[in-house]
Amino acid sequence: MCQIRYDPAFSYSNSSTSSNTKRSLNPVLTRKVEVSAQSDTRVHESNNRCPLHKAGHTLSECRGFQKRPFQDRQRFLREKKICFRCCQSNDHISRNCNVNVKCSIWGNNSHVSSMHIDRSTTTEKTSTPKSNEDNGGELSTETILAICTRLCGNMRVGRSCGKTVLVDVFSGTSPEQSIRVYAIIDDQSNRSLATPDLFDRLGLHDSQKQFVLSSCSGSSTMVGRYASGIRICSIDGQSTFDMPEVIECDSIPSNLHEIPTPDVANAHPHLHSIAPYLPALDPSCKVERLIGRDLPEVHHVTKQILGDK
Repeated sequence: MCQIRYDPAFSYSNSSTSSNTKRSLNPVLTRKVEVSAQSDTRVHESNNRCPLHKAGHTLSECRGFQKRPFQDRQRFLREKKICFRCCQSNDHISRNCNVNVKCSIWGNNSHVSSMHIDRSTTTEKTSTPKSNEDNGGELSTETILAICTRLCGNMRVGRSCGKTVLVDVFSGTSPEQSIRVYAIIDDQSNRSLATPDLFDRLGLHDSQKQFVLSSCSGSSTMVGRYASGIRICSIDGQSTFDMPEVIECDSIPSNLHEIPTPDVANAHPHLHSIAPYLPALDPSCKVERLIGRDLPEVHHVTKQILGDK
């Protein structure tokens, strides 16, 4: 028995390996993923961070943005799809903007201060515009004649009224979004004009051009927006006109005392018959349109009533 136990012929090697051998494991990483609505993220970023400088101020407060040329500011907002009126959000356009804004320079609520236009950069006191040769002929300057003027002061003269009428103005085919303003019918002006406030309220942000405004006080080189597709309608809805190209101008005379009213007509015996056709003075409306000879239909005189003098 002992011989068999210790016989080398019966010696076996242990081929089993230890089960404690460590295996190399590949690391597995997990990351927390949160998904939020895209629209909420866009509005939040636009409201709290300046998209121009990526800083902690809003675009409406950005001084660097305000110093840029107006056309560059428009191009930037258009590329970022940001509202032209509030400069805070890209989920609506200026026509549908309900944000309370105020321009600290003009005090109106049609735009923020960073979208204010400074038009007093160049003024010429000459009777004729400068030649384009001064700037190499690169700048196209159009001469706009607006002879309509008014005299101010305590002048003891009889009251006279101008051809200022109440109209509804709208853009395109949206009469339900019309704006009621006073319009001057000026046959001494070769082009039709509108105030910057009316341009903003209609949501018109077209390109700017330079033009020369000539009046009795001389000629002034100005910069303004040009817009097409504007329509005007009488307040009774009976007459609608398609306006030619309208130019933005902040020098339209505005004097509510020269608007004809029923009281003025009743003060003259020969004008009693037209008093019922004149609307009462609307103090909430401003003179924001000037219609020139480029719309001859509104200059037609169908009936003339003469008095003693």
